[in-house]
Amino acid sequence: MMWDSRSVVGYMTVYIVLWISREDIYTAGWFGSTVKENVFVEKGQALEAAGQLVDALAHYKHALEENPSNYLVQFRCGMVCIELGLSKQAMKFLDQAYELQPDFTEAIVERGSVHLKLGDLQSAKDDFNLVLRREPSNREVKLRIQQINGLKQDIPFAKLLFKQKDYAGCREALDQALALCTWDVMLREIRAECYLTEGKYGKAIADIRATLRHRRLKAPAYLKLSIISYDIGDTGNSLINIRECLKLDPDHKECDSHYRKVKTLVRLMDAAEENRNEMQNARCMKKAHTMLQIEPDVQYYVRKAKAFLCHCHLPTSIMDALTACDFVLDEQPDNIQVRMARADISMEIANDKLHQAMADYLYIKSRTEDNNHAGDGLKKTKELVKLFDKRDYYRILGLDRFASYGDIMQAYKTFAMVWHPDKFKGDNKKKAEKMFLDITAARDVLSDQRKRDTYDRGVDPLTPGY
Repeated sequence: MMWDSRSVVGYMTVYIVLWISREDIYTAGWFGSTVKENVFVEKGQALEAAGQLVDALAHYKHALEENPSNYLVQFRCGMVCIELGLSKQAMKFLDQAYELQPDFTEAIVERGSVHLKLGDLQSAKDDFNLVLRREPSNREVKLRIQQINGLKQDIPFAKLLFKQKDYAGCREALDQALALCTWDVMLREIRAECYLTEGKYGKAIADIRATLRHRRLKAPAYLKLSIISYDIGDTGNSLINIRECLKLDPDHKECDSHYRKVKTLVRLMDAAEENRNEMQNARCMKKAHTMLQIEPDVQYYVRKAKAFLCHCHLPTSIMDALTACDFVLDEQPDNIQVRMARADISMEIANDKLHQAMADYLYIKSRTEDNNHAGDGLKKTKELVKLFDKRDYYRILGLDRFASYGDIMQAYKTFAMVWHPDKFKGDNKKKAEKMFLDITAARDVLSDQRKRDTYDRGVDPLTPGY
């Protein structure tokens, strides 16, 4: 087949018309675009429509590498960055789109919106006024300017409420301001402090975390996040955040100091828990006391240390253990493990603590199902109450259940000098005889280890027929 020059020109003209009619070529900037650029733009549009914004942004950036002067792609990058919450990148792309095409009003509007989100009210108002000079009837922009004028009054008022320690009022005012100034770092930090005073730690953490993308210095934010997590006993997240701080600034003194403190406490708590499980009470107590030295103020760690002291006690420290149990249960009455420990200790002490033990065992049984330990403890406590109601040998000698042999004999001698019938100076001889029989019986039982063990199990070895 022979081709003449007119046929060749005709076919080439059709091909060029078809080629330039592609939508992505028009949006990319007509003949200034390249095939690779068009492919990246088309793929970016598809990804953006599918909600895959990170990948869409990557493709748009590749398109800009091919043609940096494409203002529409610069704008699309800015819009995707806004969706991703990347304020600094969004501003850079919108600035570039405006510089490349000064008449591109939409870029000015979106840039003003970014300024507003960041809390830069004057820059936002300047952009919106620029649009109004071009489009005096633009209702959206007029509304934004009205909102900015309101914010210029609301934000100083919220700060005044914070200064006056009206944290609830301040937070309510900031809720309205942050609906518009979503990325304002300072306002979120103030609201986070309000949440902390209300004990709403999760919301405070969320506010501070939301500032990370929009602040130049991130280390202080990570330190704050770590401290809040630490204060509520979330040592895992505390360590995660403090490590982020140290990644950004390895020489940050406050972050380094806090990191060492958290690491030490975590190590002590883990070791104390292991000692407790292995019934190494002396080691467990030592670590609990060290915890209290390192952190005497934050209630979570004080309670944790006291709980270890409640569980891990020695015969010589049993009253201190009981005090530690009481401390924890005053703040956490539903702590079943600590309540069980207190019940066991109270039963060991016996005397006037048996009714406390009984109450604790009953409480545990009402909150748990098939708790054999509580059931056995309750049964034994009732037996001891019944026995001691008859004759409490420890109380007769004025001793606790941990008295030594020497304590027992010394107490017996002291009381014998008072109640021996031959030495009693009062008129009630019958009372003296009864008291002397009781203290003698108490000495006989408690000074004999076998009889004492039997008595501590709830059986009086002097009972006839035993």
